[in-house]
Amino acid sequence: MRAGSRQHRFRPAHHERHSHRFAGGHEVGASAFVSDGVARFDNGPGSDDRTEQRLSAYSAHVQAQLSPAWRTLLRAGTSRDEAESLDTAFGGRFVTDQAQALWQNTFALGKTAALVAGAEYVRQEIDTTTVYAVTSRRIVSLFAALNLDHGPHAVQASVRRDDNSQFGSPTTGSVAYGYRFTPELRARAAYGTAFHAPSFNDLYFPDFGNPSLRPERSTNREAGLDWESGAHRLSAVYFDNRIRDLVVFVFDPVTFIGLPENLEQARIRGTDLGYAGRLYGTSVRAKLTLQDPVAEPSGLQPMSMRPTT
Repeated sequence: MRAGSRQHRFRPAHHERHSHRFAGGHEVGASAFVSDGVARFDNGPGSDDRTEQRLSAYSAHVQAQLSPAWRTLLRAGTSRDEAESLDTAFGGRFVTDQAQALWQNTFALGKTAALVAGAEYVRQEIDTTTVYAVTSRRIVSLFAALNLDHGPHAVQASVRRDDNSQFGSPTTGSVAYGYRFTPELRARAAYGTAFHAPSFNDLYFPDFGNPSLRPERSTNREAGLDWESGAHRLSAVYFDNRIRDLVVFVFDPVTFIGLPENLEQARIRGTDLGYAGRLYGTSVRAKLTLQDPVAEPSGLQPMSMRPTT
């Protein structure tokens, strides 16, 4: 292995998921996931630089059909991302913990409409050998969505309010419409807004984080066609996303240091083409994305303009 090369070794992930459904539409379940990995970096003669990482997640849920028109779901879980760098010059331990709880309710409104509403709580914490001003944050969210199907028409509208203790309280939403021309052919269009806060890894990971990052805010538009016949499904979607403070990874070829940074304005336009079906007795899935990401207003397409999420 030549100097400067990197080698990864991951143990097979262990994933267990179990659930039991009772009479009346009730269900209980639990899941567990654990993955271990080691990344080694050849930093010269006599070096054994490496990063050891463990990812784990555990959750449990209860779902109940409280009435013919009301189904409720309670889910709680925890996850941990634990990484330790062991090298000859620098080293450190970085642990992120997340606790999450969800309460979601689905209400049937007649035969053609449904209302989904609920609340979510997330608490994130970091424990690292480097001292940071912010080591925890919590996000309390309320959300609601209305789904309506009437003849060839389908409408969906949603709204979400997030109270983020570190980045404020944004409100986002979306609206989508679909029309079925024939049983096989459907057209759809959607508009939405989104908010994405930088992760603790983006902000604070030793030697690779940027604590000055701002959250991403975006508006997203798309229009597409879906065709389905028998075992074959085709789709074509055009999208146009405008993003403020897009988080991209920027590498400096002089200092050989790469950090996530905010790009003030960006626009990503493109087309997704997809196929799923069976050919000669074999299941086939294929997807092609053609996109043109540019920084605005310059219209340039820098090599480093790649979202970190």
